Amino acid sequence: MADHIKLNDFSAGYRSGEVLRKINAEIPRPGITVILGQNGSGKTTMLRSLIKYTIVKGGSITVEGKDLDRIHLSELPNYVAYAPAWLEDQMGFTALNIVSSARVSGRWITEDEAVEVLEYLHIGHLAQKRFGELSSGQMKMVLIARALASGAPTVMLDEPTSGLDISNKKRIMKMIRMLAERRLSVVVATHDLDIALISDWVIAIKNGSIIDSGARNKIISSALLSDLYDTNVRMVKLDNSRLTCVMDD
Repeated sequence: MADHIKLNDFSAGYRSGEVLRKINAEIPRPGITVILGQNGSGKTTMLRSLIKYTIVKGGSITVEGKDLDRIHLSELPNYVAYAPAWLEDQMGFTALNIVSSARVSGRWITEDEAVEVLEYLHIGHLAQKRFGELSSGQMKMVLIARALASGAPTVMLDEPTSGLDISNKKRIMKMIRMLAERRLSVVVATHDLDIALISDWVIAIKNGSIIDSGARNKIISSALLSDLYDTNVRMVKLDNSRLTCVMDD
């Protein structure tokens, strides 16, 4: 995996104050990078910084060797696409309308292109359904489709499995693997350890600072997770291959 995005001594936040502090991180392509941490740790702020939605307070970000500051907002869809954790009901718009609002190469995508993406993710049957009437899991799938439709080499997903039942969570995780198989860089902000355990690269963030990062099989450990979540976490091997974790008292 080659370095695709780099954050160099990067600090950012909002008018209310600084959230990220001197972040040094690399996001490779292709593959799945998980930004792991507690609620409020700065995961979403890191994603939002990549779409220029935060106030930069120091350092820089480069995307494919180009300084993010030099990429105009209208060009961003050529580099990164973002699926938020949630989107309010869009005035009766259908799922197809939502996906069709993606931009690619300076234009809105066509309905045919939107349908193609929905079909690729096996949710074509949702196209004509009102977005506000979809289940939480279906909404998240549509938002992932919208991000994918832009054609950007980096797709960023914010808490894609939060609040979902086991069945929908499985579907979302399958989608994440499908995106990675397209040679994309898939960046997932989450506190869901199941996603971390299928990732290629992990960035562990706590209180706005990175405490560790690297290949998943090298850094995911009981010690790291216990530190990250301020609780006793024990990694357990199942069937001599799969890993899971348990919370100890």
